[in-house]
Amino acid sequence: MREMIDERLSEQTVRFLAEFDALFESGSEYVDVIPLQVGELKLNRGQSADIKRDQTAKPTRLAQMLGKAKSHQWTLLTGLFGSGKTSAALHAAREWPNGVIYVPAANVEPRRGEFGTNVLMSRIIEALHLFDDYDVDERAQYQRLGGPVLRAMLSSENSERTLIIDALDENRALATPDEITRFASMLTELRCKIVLTTREEHFRATFGNIDHLFKELSQRGGGVRNMKLLEVLPWTRKEVGALVVKIQRQKPDNPGLKHLYDVIASDQPTGWPEELLTHPFFLRMILDLVASGANPADTRVAILNQWSFAKLARDLRSARNTICPVTDRDAYIDDMEALMERAAGEMIELQNSEIRLLETLDSDRLLELASDIFRIRCRDLSAAIAVTFFNPVTQKFRGSVPLRFTHRAFQEYYLARHIVKQQLEIDPYPAIVQMLASELRDEPAKI
Repeated sequence: MREMIDERLSEQTVRFLAEFDALFESGSEYVDVIPLQVGELKLNRGQSADIKRDQTAKPTRLAQMLGKAKSHQWTLLTGLFGSGKTSAALHAAREWPNGVIYVPAANVEPRRGEFGTNVLMSRIIEALHLFDDYDVDERAQYQRLGGPVLRAMLSSENSERTLIIDALDENRALATPDEITRFASMLTELRCKIVLTTREEHFRATFGNIDHLFKELSQRGGGVRNMKLLEVLPWTRKEVGALVVKIQRQKPDNPGLKHLYDVIASDQPTGWPEELLTHPFFLRMILDLVASGANPADTRVAILNQWSFAKLARDLRSARNTICPVTDRDAYIDDMEALMERAAGEMIELQNSEIRLLETLDSDRLLELASDIFRIRCRDLSAAIAVTFFNPVTQKFRGSVPLRFTHRAFQEYYLARHIVKQQLEIDPYPAIVQMLASELRDEPAKI
């Protein structure tokens, strides 16, 4: 069982990274040294917890720091969305395939009334869909038996493994300090290194009561005394230039990339918003657009709109199957974007007057939406998602399968488009969705 779990964990990590790299034309290129602010959360018995941060950014090999963490058992990695947290976590898992276990937090959710480390480990196995190629009864048995096995793998005193649980902010069950504390306390019996990642705004909202969190954690297991705190900072032109150089090596004759590098090297304006040029996620989009000869865009939604259409057009050219024969490329892409808008509009739930995003949509429901939009019976899932930003959560499945957006940013973007088209009130939605919807309302031509 242990060998099977190890093998399937490695397979999943490879798939996650391949999907991540495939988003962008030069997605496999990676800048390993980035600006980082390093700090520490330290518990002092009988006193408030101290938060100490270095005042200056340090260029750091983040993936290496995550994969080979030594001085602290616990590390918390924060940063703005798209700042490179997931990319670093996945590269750490790739560089140390037998040492790092990568787990997206989105679907790791013990059911009501469940508690304990074995339960959490079983839910991790379930969330990773490690045994979805088995029938329902066998799958449930493997998940139940696999929990204690995974716990044993991570609980030995001399464990050299690192457990990375990525994107706590994408798990709707972890939206309050009490929920974070309960979740973290189920990890305290492990003796491996533990890395948790989340968006900066989620950290401020849920880790705000540090004293409460550390008091609970220090009373369990080995007694948590401190936690390394890492914050990914916006890039400078140095990191931007480093990525442009790597991509230029793949496309040495591309005039757009050469011009962009020359402008960056001479510290001149590029025509693109500086805050987006130094934002790793938007930078990737900008570089794809520059390489294709596109003119600069001046807002987030303009870049998202321009890049997403170009990406879907590339996917359409290479698609083996489509929902219907394509006689008009632009019209087909418009319909596929309408499909993602409607899907994103359904991937929500209302909790305490606030709308939270759901992580997945059942494939059968997506086929129903596609059938409605295209006015034909759609049964081929591969055709339905070929020109979208959807991926199945696992490649090993029988029957229907949960689908998720390839990146939370695309789910937020298409939800914002849905809100604007349906003229919905934006106040209950997450802040990033409100921001995108506001920009779209200012630029209705973008949708």
